[in-house]
Amino acid sequence: MTHLLSLDVLPTLDMWEILRGADAKVAWHLYLMAQPAGIPEPMIEAHIGRSI
Repeated sequence: MTHLLSLDVLPTLDMWEILRGADAKVAWHLYLMAQPAGIPEPMIEAHIGRSI
């Protein structure tokens, strides 16, 4: 074997159970991307180049 790929995926509903309050501050992107289509895209595009 020359390569190994390990993918760890947490179910969204489980994440919502875990992330609350202060913990949610580090996972704001999950809440943003869970919005209906057309909401997160313009917000992200408006800030391209302002953050890493």
